[in-house]
Amino acid sequence: LLAVQLVISIKQILAIDVTVRQIFEMPTIAKLTSSFAGLPSKTLSHDLLKQGKRIRQLPVSYCQQLFWRWAKDERWESSFHMPVILLMRGVLDKDAMQKSLQAILNRHESLRTNFLVENGKVLMYITDDADINFRIVEHVSIDTTNLSLSIKELWEKKLRKPFNLECGSLMRAFLIVLSDKETVLILDTHHLISDGWSVNVINQELNYFYQLYTTNKHINTQPLEIQYSDYVSYQQRCHETPVYKQQLDYWTKHLADINSIPRFPLDFNKALAVTGSLKFRTINMPIKLADEVYKYCRETEITPYTLFMALFHVSLYMYSKSTQLVVSSPVAVRSHETSQSVGLYLNFMLIKSC
Repeated sequence: LLAVQLVISIKQILAIDVTVRQIFEMPTIAKLTSSFAGLPSKTLSHDLLKQGKRIRQLPVSYCQQLFWRWAKDERWESSFHMPVILLMRGVLDKDAMQKSLQAILNRHESLRTNFLVENGKVLMYITDDADINFRIVEHVSIDTTNLSLSIKELWEKKLRKPFNLECGSLMRAFLIVLSDKETVLILDTHHLISDGWSVNVINQELNYFYQLYTTNKHINTQPLEIQYSDYVSYQQRCHETPVYKQQLDYWTKHLADINSIPRFPLDFNKALAVTGSLKFRTINMPIKLADEVYKYCRETEITPYTLFMALFHVSLYMYSKSTQLVVSSPVAVRSHETSQSVGLYLNFMLIKSC
C-alpha cells in the first residue's frame, strides 16, 4: 500500500509514470530519481476513466462481486464493518459535524450506493439525494479510566447493527457525548463501498469540511470528477478488450495444474468452521529479530513482504506436503485519478509456489 501511495505521489507532483516494481527495484531515493532521467511526463486523461453520461445502475466491480456472497451471509456480516473511532477534545459544534458528514456523503457516489439482484446479477444503484445516518448518543455509562475498551464494548454490544444492503445508508455516524469538552465519533462504513484508503480520504475531508463550517467559509461540495462508478465502468470496458482476454488465457493455462485443495491436518471438528467464527493472532517480532530480518532483506535485495510470503509458503508445505500452492494477497488498485475517491479499489494478486 505504501508503494502504491508513493507511485501516486510521484505522478501527482512530478507527472512521471512509475511502476510499483520500479519502487522495489530501486531501494534508495538516489537510485529511484536517477531512473527518471529521460522519462517523459505523462498524465492520464480523465476521459479514459469517465463513463460519459452518469449511469445510476450498473454491474458491481469484480471485487464487490466476490465480497457480495460473504457480505450477505449473516455469519460474516460483522467482518464487513469498517468502524473508525475518533476522540475529539474541546467544545464540538455538533451541527457543523453533521453538515461535514453530509458534505462527504454528497461528494462521493459510493457512499450513496445500494445493491440489488436482477436476473442473478448483482447491481449497484446510486441515489442522487441521501441524508447522513447521524445519531447523537448521550447519557451512556462510560468508564473513562479505560476509555478505549469501554467504547469498543459500547460499539460491539449496542451500536453495531447489520447493514441493509438493498436500501438505506451504508455509512453511519455515532457521536458519543462524554462531557462538554470530550466527544467520540464512530464512523462506520460497509466494506462493499469502502476500503482502508477510503477511510483516510474520509478522515481528511471530515477535518477539511469541519474547519470550513466552523469558520463560516464558502463551502464547495461539488462531486468528484472521477467517481467509483467511473472506475467500475472502465474496468469492465477493459475486460472486453483482446489484450485482457489474452492475459486471462495465459493465466488460466498457467494455473491449470492447481486442481486440488491441499489437505491440512486439523485439530478441530470441521463442523465448527461453518459457524463463521474467526480469530486473529498477532505475532510481535522482537526488535533484535526484526533488525536481522531487515538486514537480511537489504543484503539479498528483497522486501520483507517477499521474505515472509516465502516463509508462509514453506509453512503451508510443511503441513500439507503440497508443492503446488496459490496464496492470494490483497493489493490496492489506485491511480492518481482515483486517489481522492471513496470506493472498494481492491484486487487480489495470486502468488504461486514454484
